[in-house]
Order: sequence, then structure tokens, then C-alpha cells
Amino acid sequence: MSIATELQDLNDNILDAYTAVQGKGGTVPANKNMVNLPTAINSISGGSGVSIPREVDTYTSGDVSYQRVIIPENGERTFSLPDSVTALGPYTFAYAFYADRTTAAGRHRSLREVDFSNIELIGDHALYYCFYGNSLLESIDLSSVTNISSDGLSYAFLGCTSLTGNIDLGNVTYVNRAGLASAFMGATGITSVDLRSVSGTYDEAFKNMCTRCSRLTSVNLSSIDNIGAGAFSYAFSNCSALTSIDLSSATTLQRGSRNFEYMCSGCTSLSTIKLPDISVYSGSYEFYYAFQNCTSLTGTLDLSKITSIGANTLESAFYGCTGITSVDLSNLETITGSSALRAAFNGCTSLTGTVSFSKLQTTGTSRNYYTMQQAFMGCTSLTEIRFPVLSTTSQGHWSSMLQGCSGVTVHFPAAMQSTMGSWSVVTGGFGGTNTTVLFDL
Repeated sequence: MSIATELQDLNDNILDAYTAVQGKGGTVPANKNMVNLPTAINSISGGSGVSIPREVDTYTSGDVSYQRVIIPENGERTFSLPDSVTALGPYTFAYAFYADRTTAAGRHRSLREVDFSNIELIGDHALYYCFYGNSLLESIDLSSVTNISSDGLSYAFLGCTSLTGNIDLGNVTYVNRAGLASAFMGATGITSVDLRSVSGTYDEAFKNMCTRCSRLTSVNLSSIDNIGAGAFSYAFSNCSALTSIDLSSATTLQRGSRNFEYMCSGCTSLSTIKLPDISVYSGSYEFYYAFQNCTSLTGTLDLSKITSIGANTLESAFYGCTGITSVDLSNLETITGSSALRAAFNGCTSLTGTVSFSKLQTTGTSRNYYTMQQAFMGCTSLTEIRFPVLSTTSQGHWSSMLQGCSGVTVHFPAAMQSTMGSWSVVTGGFGGTNTTVLFDL
């Protein structure tokens, strides 16, 4: 019996195969040969690569058990699948090349190249932790992949420090929940990731995807338009060579919460950012520490698309961005939640001249909101802040807003004097020194 026949027979016998890929249509196309139960291909040889698979392990998740491939060290430098295999089912290669974790052999010291060039569909957890810790793996071909299911590539190349060059995922159009979560974390040799065809994403799709990839210089996200909760949480944190991030095609958040927290924190070479084309952030912790210590961000920070922010939206978002000279918040009208701007520009020592909240009407109705707490703390070059249309019902929390600053003038509407003129934070100069507070607008 031929390899193709064996695989087709296997595919025909799997009634729930559609759960492997979780594609947009929720089904596996009839012409896709899917590796799902590894025992069915025990004797199939992988061409010039290793024989696949040679051992089978059972993995249990809840009430469901899956069989998965376990491949011990065998001295081969390459691994490939038969050309007829175009899809990987649930847990097929989970931990496959990190099978024996108690011996040096479990590190697969001989393996250098993996050819998955015919694989189009990556199923649920199919490559979960597959090459984890394989510090000698040099290349992986994923160029034909179009769909990545839940946790399909999560942790797959964690710590693969010899993996170099571009990661070509340019044909991927769909990434399900956590599909690329932590996939290349600590892969310090990769220089770029191509995700140009991905449009919509689900929750945590790219969470920690390239954390600590210190040679990563570029990421193509040009088609992203719909973002799930936590999709970019820590995605490029501490990628110290990354120069730009462009999310300007994004127009929708599926659910707002921690979408971009710590996304580019510590990206000290980041000089250009283009934020989503979204005006209202009603969820929490959206840009929490997102660009912390991005010291190469210079000139004007354009936040003019934003009209409304909720709890913690910009908390510490640009903390320590010492190159920013001005901030455009000209269209911000509403702050609806606690800590929305807390420490947002803390330590932006080059922020010079005036910051104007020209349309801001409300900062909340509770003094426990921490709205402006430490917002401009340590901005030693700042000279003026203006709130020309702030509502008399606005309260918020303004403590330490100007701590570490000296000689700043703060302007409020005249009507605000009866509301906040006697507040201790006002009379105390918002924590700054030589602060002048005027109710003259």
C-alpha cells in the first residue's frame, strides 16, 4: 500500500478531523491528507529525513486522549514529511523533538533543518513545544502554511537560538487562539517575521510570539484589521533591534482587554510606531507599558486618533521614552476608567513645551480614578499643560502628576476653580515645584 493510500485511509477514518484545524469554515478540505493518529504511519519513511515516527506517546487533555509522535535522537540532520502530507492534526508533533527530557539526546543535537514546505494546515497543538530548547536548529520551512489553529505553533521554537533569518509565514491568513503564542520566544537569531496576509486574529494569537528576539528588525503585519483580546501582549517585548511597528490597518478590537500590553516594551531601537485606526478603547490595560523604555522614539507622538479611553488604557504606555518631544492628544474627549493615563509619560525627559487636552471634557466622576496620577512625572522639560474644556463634574486623581517637574503652568477653565481650586493636589502643585495653576480658560 502506498504512503498516499495509507494517509488517505487514515483521513477517511477520522470523523472529528475538523477539530484539528479550526479553519474559518471549521472543516478540513477533502483533498488534505492529515496526520492525526501517528500509529497509522509508524513505518512510513520520511525520504532523506528521519524515519517517522518511531515512537508514540498518549497525551490526555481533559476527557480527550490524543496519540502524538515522539522522535528520539537518531543522528539525522534533517527532518521532512512525505509530500502527500499537507495538514497536521491535534498534538501530532507536540514535544516531538524534545521527547527525552532527561538526557542530552533529548536535545536532538544533530537536527539542523526541518522541511514542512508542503504543510498548509496546522491543527490544534500540532507543533506545541515541538522544538523547544533545540539550540542547534538552523532553519524551518513553513512557507505554505495558511491556517494555524489554537496553540498550533505555541512554544514550538522557544529557545531555538540558532534559528536565523526570515520566518516566512506570508501565506497565513488565519491564526486561532494562541496560535503563535510564544512560538519564537528567545529565538535570538531570527531577523524578520512575515505575517503579511493575516487579517483577523483571535485571543492571544501572538502573545509572547517574539519576546527577547534580540536580532529581530522587522515584522510585517500589514493586513491586520481585526484584533482579539491580548493578541499582541508581550509580542515583541525586549526585541532590542526592532525598528518599527505598523498596526495602522487595524480598525476593530474583537474584545478590548490587554491587547497591546508590554507589546514593545524595551525595544530600544524602535523609532516608528503606527497605532491602530481605532478611536475608542473601552477595555482595560490596552497599552499597559506597551512602549516602555523605547528610547529611540523621537519627535511628536501622534495619538490624535484616540477620542475615548477606559481603565488603564495608557497606563505607563510611554514610560521612559526619553526621545519624545511632543504629544498630540488633541482629539481625546473622554476618560471613563481608573488609571487611564497613570504614569503614561513618566520619565519622558525631552517632552518640551505644551501638552494640550483641547477636547477633553471628562476625567471621570470619582477622585479614586487615578486618572492623571504621575502622568507627567519626571518630564523635566515640560512647561505647560492645558485643559480648556474640562467639565466641572470631572474629578479623577491628579496626585504626583508633575512630580520631578519644575516651573510648569497648568491651565483650567475658570468654572473649574469652584470644583477643584482648593484640592490639596492643586494647592500642592500636583507634586511639582514652582507650579503655577491658573483657572483662566
